[in-house]
Amino acid sequence: MESSKEMPSNEEILSGFSRLALEALPLVLDKKMVRHLLQSTFKRLDPVCHFCGAELQGKAKTSFLDGRRTRCAACGSRIMVWQGTPLHGSKLTPEQFYLVAVMNALKAGPEVIKSLVGISHSTELSWRKKLSGRNPVEGAGCNQ
Repeated sequence: MESSKEMPSNEEILSGFSRLALEALPLVLDKKMVRHLLQSTFKRLDPVCHFCGAELQGKAKTSFLDGRRTRCAACGSRIMVWQGTPLHGSKLTPEQFYLVAVMNALKAGPEVIKSLVGISHSTELSWRKKLSGRNPVEGAGCNQ
């Protein structure tokens, strides 16, 4: 007896695999590795004050490298690792930013990005405009 169903085309199969890969991406991200990748991309691995250039020590250094706000012992300025990067002032977590940038580079549609990253339509649209047609880091306004 012959089956009435047709075999899916190569494009349909690849589209299905692409969708599965995109859906799995948020689940397999290592938060610490994403933060390290973004910090190295944005040249923020050196624990130094953005204002006076003093090297951070002890708890201030640990807080800075963990992405938390800290205070420079030399000048008293409050600093964060994300100052001067596209993430400064953004409500996206580093992991969400990374997902939006990667999915944008992979040409994922807006609905896919919104649903998988958990962001609003306006946030997705804003970041898509910042990232469109460029290297995700350069498109987001990072000075390299």
